[in-house]
Amino acid sequence: MPSASLLSPIEDRTFGFALHRDEAGRPWTVSAQASVRSSKRVLGPVAWVFASFGVWALLVGTHARIARLAPTTAPLFAALGLDVNPTRMGVDHVASRLDYEDGRQILIVDGEIRNLASTPRAAPRMRLSVLDAGGREIYHWIAAPPKARLAAGETAEFRARLAAPPKDGQRIRVRLAGGPESPAAPW
Repeated sequence: MPSASLLSPIEDRTFGFALHRDEAGRPWTVSAQASVRSSKRVLGPVAWVFASFGVWALLVGTHARIARLAPTTAPLFAALGLDVNPTRMGVDHVASRLDYEDGRQILIVDGEIRNLASTPRAAPRMRLSVLDAGGREIYHWIAAPPKARLAAGETAEFRARLAAPPKDGQRIRVRLAGGPESPAAPW
């Protein structure tokens, strides 16, 4: 009968498997058990890292296309720090002022919308919001774009008017339907 020392495995950490002699003392056999256990310990986390990296790369590479097909996903991508503009339109140079017409106070908002795409696009409707001192929206209205279609890279100036604006209003914000917003412009 072989001694107890011959029955205990000799681990070879270089290759991750254990060597054994059987009970009769026949030549060494290889046990794959230790190899499978050690590879599971290493490959599990490594597989998760590569899978996570693959999913992130897919989102980064295709997030703009996904947002165009499903505009409701745009806020999710924005929360992840990915820039999304499903309309491929921009709002620039927003300025507002209070004026009087026929003795009534009116709010006049001027600005530009710009086609950021390399192809002509339909101009979306504009949502103008009146914000109070805390930045909360207290009133909004919808305005038609200055042109129905914008050529690639074209910019169009707009002017929107609001009769009897709220007295608590401090700033104005312009958003395009399904697109980015302008920074809030003070009155």
